[in-house]
Amino acid sequence: LPEDSPLFFRSAAEKLAYLIPEPDRWRGEAWGGHSGPRQELTNLTAGNHNIRMELLDGIRFPITRNEYIVLMVERGIVPRDQVNMHKVGMVFYAIMEELQRLTVQFRLWREAQEAAELDPVAVAQIQENAIFSARVLGHWVTDSAQPLHVTVHSDDWDSRFPNPKGYATKSIHGRFESVYVDRAIADKDIRTRMTPPKVLGDWRSDAEAHIRRSFSHVEEVYELDRRGALLGQT
Repeated sequence: LPEDSPLFFRSAAEKLAYLIPEPDRWRGEAWGGHSGPRQELTNLTAGNHNIRMELLDGIRFPITRNEYIVLMVERGIVPRDQVNMHKVGMVFYAIMEELQRLTVQFRLWREAQEAAELDPVAVAQIQENAIFSARVLGHWVTDSAQPLHVTVHSDDWDSRFPNPKGYATKSIHGRFESVYVDRAIADKDIRTRMTPPKVLGDWRSDAEAHIRRSFSHVEEVYELDRRGALLGQT
Protein backbone atom coordinates (compact mmCIF):
# COMPACT_ATOMS: atom_id res chain seq x y z
CA LEU A 1 0.00 0.00 0.00
CA PRO A 2 1.16 3.60 -0.50
CA GLU A 3 3.10 5.13 2.36
CA ASP A 4 0.45 7.83 2.80
CA SER A 5 -2.23 5.28 3.68
CA PRO A 6 -2.98 5.15 7.43
CA LEU A 7 -0.57 3.12 9.53
CA PHE A 8 -3.41 1.23 11.24
CA PHE A 9 -4.49 -0.05 7.83
CA ARG A 10 -1.02 -0.97 6.58
CA SER A 11 -0.41 -2.84 9.84
CA ALA A 12 -3.59 -4.93 9.61
CA ALA A 13 -2.38 -7.70 7.30
CA GLU A 14 -3.36 -10.58 9.58
CA LYS A 15 -6.83 -9.19 10.25
CA LEU A 16 -7.33 -8.47 6.56
CA ALA A 17 -6.26 -12.01 5.64
CA TYR A 18 -8.66 -13.54 8.15
CA LEU A 19 -11.60 -11.40 7.07
CA ILE A 20 -11.45 -11.85 3.29
CA PRO A 21 -13.54 -15.09 3.35
CA GLU A 22 -16.10 -13.49 5.68
CA PRO A 23 -18.98 -13.27 3.15
CA ASP A 24 -18.66 -17.02 2.53
CA ARG A 25 -19.21 -17.59 6.24
CA TRP A 26 -22.61 -15.89 6.06
CA ARG A 27 -24.17 -18.34 3.65
CA GLY A 28 -26.44 -21.17 4.72
CA GLU A 29 -26.40 -24.71 3.44
CA ALA A 30 -29.17 -23.86 0.95
CA TRP A 31 -26.79 -21.72 -1.11
CA GLY A 32 -28.83 -19.34 -3.23
CA GLY A 33 -32.13 -20.90 -2.20
CA HIS A 34 -35.03 -20.28 0.13
CA SER A 35 -34.73 -23.09 2.67
CA GLY A 36 -32.38 -24.13 5.43
CA PRO A 37 -30.69 -22.06 8.14
CA ARG A 38 -29.95 -18.38 7.63
CA GLN A 39 -32.18 -18.33 4.57
CA GLU A 40 -32.83 -14.59 4.83
CA LEU A 41 -29.12 -13.74 4.99
CA THR A 42 -28.26 -16.27 2.30
CA ASN A 43 -30.92 -14.93 -0.05
CA LEU A 44 -29.80 -11.36 0.58
CA THR A 45 -26.08 -11.93 -0.03
CA ALA A 46 -25.82 -14.95 -2.38
CA GLY A 47 -26.04 -12.81 -5.51
CA ASN A 48 -23.20 -10.57 -4.32
CA HIS A 49 -20.65 -13.26 -5.19
CA ASN A 50 -21.34 -13.41 -8.92
CA ILE A 51 -22.85 -11.92 -12.04
CA ARG A 52 -24.02 -13.63 -15.24
CA MET A 53 -22.82 -11.26 -17.93
CA GLU A 54 -24.42 -13.17 -20.82
CA LEU A 55 -27.86 -12.37 -19.35
CA LEU A 56 -27.05 -8.65 -19.33
CA ASP A 57 -26.01 -8.24 -22.95
CA GLY A 58 -26.85 -4.70 -24.00
CA ILE A 59 -28.05 -3.70 -20.52
CA ARG A 60 -26.42 -0.83 -18.66
CA PHE A 61 -26.33 -1.03 -14.89
CA PRO A 62 -28.91 1.24 -13.23
CA ILE A 63 -27.67 3.44 -10.40
CA THR A 64 -29.03 1.39 -7.49
CA ARG A 65 -29.40 -2.26 -6.58
CA ASN A 66 -33.18 -1.88 -6.21
CA GLU A 67 -33.53 -0.43 -9.72
CA TYR A 68 -31.45 -3.34 -11.01
CA ILE A 69 -33.67 -5.93 -9.33
CA VAL A 70 -36.80 -4.30 -10.76
CA LEU A 71 -35.23 -4.20 -14.23
CA MET A 72 -34.28 -7.88 -14.06
CA VAL A 73 -37.85 -8.82 -13.15
CA GLU A 74 -39.38 -6.55 -15.80
CA ARG A 75 -37.11 -8.02 -18.49
CA GLY A 76 -38.05 -11.57 -17.43
CA ILE A 77 -34.44 -12.39 -16.55
CA VAL A 78 -35.52 -13.14 -12.97
CA PRO A 79 -38.97 -14.75 -12.49
CA ARG A 80 -41.52 -12.69 -10.58
CA ASP A 81 -42.60 -15.65 -8.46
CA GLN A 82 -39.07 -16.37 -7.23
CA VAL A 83 -36.90 -13.28 -7.08
CA ASN A 84 -33.62 -15.04 -6.42
CA MET A 85 -30.89 -12.67 -7.55
CA HIS A 86 -28.23 -15.39 -7.37
CA LYS A 87 -29.55 -16.44 -10.80
CA VAL A 88 -28.29 -13.20 -12.37
CA GLY A 89 -25.83 -11.85 -9.79
CA MET A 90 -25.20 -8.49 -8.15
CA VAL A 91 -21.46 -8.34 -7.58
CA PHE A 92 -21.25 -4.98 -9.38
CA TYR A 93 -23.47 -3.43 -6.70
CA ALA A 94 -21.68 -5.25 -3.89
CA ILE A 95 -18.42 -3.65 -5.07
CA MET A 96 -19.89 -0.18 -5.46
CA GLU A 97 -21.68 -0.23 -2.10
CA GLU A 98 -18.64 -1.45 -0.17
CA LEU A 99 -16.37 1.05 -1.92
CA GLN A 100 -18.63 3.81 -0.69
CA ARG A 101 -18.87 2.35 2.81
CA LEU A 102 -15.07 2.13 3.05
CA THR A 103 -14.78 5.72 1.84
CA VAL A 104 -17.11 6.81 4.64
CA GLN A 105 -14.94 5.04 7.22
CA PHE A 106 -11.77 6.76 5.99
CA ARG A 107 -13.55 10.11 6.01
CA LEU A 108 -14.69 9.52 9.60
CA TRP A 109 -11.15 8.51 10.53
CA ARG A 110 -9.69 11.74 9.08
CA GLU A 111 -12.32 13.82 10.85
CA ALA A 112 -11.57 12.06 14.14
CA GLN A 113 -7.87 12.92 13.78
CA GLU A 114 -8.73 16.56 13.17
CA ALA A 115 -11.16 16.88 16.09
CA ALA A 116 -10.28 19.27 18.91
CA GLU A 117 -10.31 16.34 21.34
CA LEU A 118 -9.38 12.84 20.19
CA ASP A 119 -11.91 10.15 21.16
CA PRO A 120 -9.86 6.93 21.39
CA VAL A 121 -12.93 4.67 21.53
CA ALA A 122 -14.41 6.19 18.38
CA VAL A 123 -11.08 6.09 16.56
CA ALA A 124 -10.52 2.43 17.44
CA GLN A 125 -13.99 1.48 16.24
CA ILE A 126 -13.68 3.44 13.01
CA GLN A 127 -10.40 1.67 12.31
CA GLU A 128 -11.98 -1.74 12.90
CA ASN A 129 -14.90 -0.78 10.66
CA ALA A 130 -12.53 0.27 7.87
CA ILE A 131 -10.57 -2.98 8.09
CA PHE A 132 -13.77 -5.04 8.01
CA SER A 133 -15.21 -3.09 5.11
CA ALA A 134 -11.98 -3.33 3.12
CA ARG A 135 -11.93 -7.09 3.31
CA VAL A 136 -15.59 -7.50 2.43
CA LEU A 137 -14.82 -5.31 -0.58
CA GLY A 138 -11.78 -7.48 -1.26
CA HIS A 139 -13.99 -10.55 -1.32
CA TRP A 140 -16.32 -9.09 -3.94
CA VAL A 141 -13.42 -7.84 -6.06
CA THR A 142 -11.60 -11.18 -6.00
CA ASP A 143 -14.77 -13.19 -6.61
CA SER A 144 -15.46 -11.12 -9.71
CA ALA A 145 -11.84 -11.55 -10.84
CA GLN A 146 -12.53 -15.29 -11.12
CA PRO A 147 -13.97 -15.74 -14.64
CA LEU A 148 -16.38 -18.49 -13.57
CA HIS A 149 -18.03 -16.05 -11.15
CA VAL A 150 -19.10 -13.72 -13.96
CA THR A 151 -20.68 -16.16 -16.42
CA VAL A 152 -23.69 -18.43 -16.79
CA HIS A 153 -21.14 -21.17 -17.48
CA SER A 154 -20.12 -21.17 -13.83
CA ASP A 155 -19.84 -24.93 -13.31
CA ASP A 156 -20.74 -26.39 -16.71
CA TRP A 157 -21.55 -24.99 -20.16
CA ASP A 158 -25.08 -23.58 -19.97
CA SER A 159 -27.28 -25.36 -22.54
CA ARG A 160 -29.25 -22.15 -23.19
CA PHE A 161 -26.25 -20.78 -25.06
CA PRO A 162 -24.45 -22.02 -28.20
CA ASN A 163 -21.52 -24.34 -27.59
CA PRO A 164 -19.72 -24.36 -30.96
CA LYS A 165 -16.50 -25.73 -29.51
CA GLY A 166 -18.31 -28.58 -27.78
CA TYR A 167 -17.18 -27.99 -24.22
CA ALA A 168 -18.39 -30.96 -22.20
CA THR A 169 -17.38 -30.64 -18.59
CA LYS A 170 -18.94 -30.63 -15.16
CA SER A 171 -17.73 -29.25 -11.82
CA ILE A 172 -15.18 -27.04 -13.55
CA HIS A 173 -15.64 -24.37 -10.88
CA GLY A 174 -14.07 -26.43 -8.12
CA ARG A 175 -11.32 -27.78 -10.36
CA PHE A 176 -10.26 -24.28 -11.33
CA GLU A 177 -10.81 -22.38 -8.10
CA SER A 178 -9.61 -25.01 -5.63
CA VAL A 179 -7.86 -28.05 -7.13
CA TYR A 180 -5.81 -26.11 -9.69
CA VAL A 181 -4.99 -23.20 -7.38
CA ASP A 182 -3.90 -25.49 -4.54
CA ARG A 183 -1.74 -27.55 -6.88
CA ALA A 184 -0.22 -24.95 -9.18
CA ILE A 185 -0.28 -21.48 -7.60
CA ALA A 186 2.15 -20.22 -4.94
CA ASP A 187 2.33 -16.87 -3.16
CA LYS A 188 5.37 -15.88 -5.22
CA ASP A 189 3.34 -16.31 -8.42
CA ILE A 190 0.93 -13.66 -7.18
CA ARG A 191 3.55 -11.23 -5.86
CA THR A 192 5.50 -11.13 -9.12
CA ARG A 193 2.34 -10.23 -11.05
CA MET A 194 0.99 -7.53 -8.76
CA THR A 195 0.80 -4.05 -10.22
CA PRO A 196 1.31 -0.87 -8.19
CA PRO A 197 -1.80 0.60 -6.53
CA LYS A 198 -3.49 3.31 -8.52
CA VAL A 199 -6.12 5.92 -7.81
CA LEU A 200 -9.44 4.93 -9.35
CA GLY A 201 -11.12 7.26 -11.78
CA ASP A 202 -14.85 6.84 -12.17
CA TRP A 203 -15.71 4.04 -9.75
CA ARG A 204 -18.63 2.70 -11.76
CA SER A 205 -16.60 2.52 -14.97
CA ASP A 206 -13.63 0.94 -13.21
CA ALA A 207 -15.80 -1.68 -11.47
CA GLU A 208 -17.54 -2.61 -14.72
CA ALA A 209 -14.23 -2.75 -16.60
CA HIS A 210 -12.84 -5.08 -13.92
CA ILE A 211 -15.80 -7.44 -14.35
CA ARG A 212 -15.61 -7.35 -18.14
CA ARG A 213 -11.87 -8.16 -18.08
CA SER A 214 -12.64 -11.23 -16.00
CA PHE A 215 -15.49 -12.20 -18.32
CA SER A 216 -13.14 -12.12 -21.30
CA HIS A 217 -11.23 -15.12 -19.85
CA VAL A 218 -14.16 -17.56 -19.51
CA GLU A 219 -13.37 -19.64 -22.59
CA GLU A 220 -9.69 -19.63 -21.68
CA VAL A 221 -10.56 -21.48 -18.46
CA TYR A 222 -12.65 -24.01 -20.40
CA GLU A 223 -9.77 -24.55 -22.84
CA LEU A 224 -7.39 -25.19 -19.96
CA ASP A 225 -9.82 -27.72 -18.54
CA ARG A 226 -10.23 -29.48 -21.88
CA ARG A 227 -6.45 -29.92 -22.09
CA GLY A 228 -6.44 -31.39 -18.58
CA ALA A 229 -4.35 -28.52 -17.25
CA LEU A 230 -6.61 -27.95 -14.25
CA LEU A 231 -5.82 -31.48 -13.05
CA GLY A 232 -2.13 -31.32 -13.96
CA GLN A 233 -2.41 -33.62 -16.98
CA THR A 234 -0.66 -31.26 -19.39
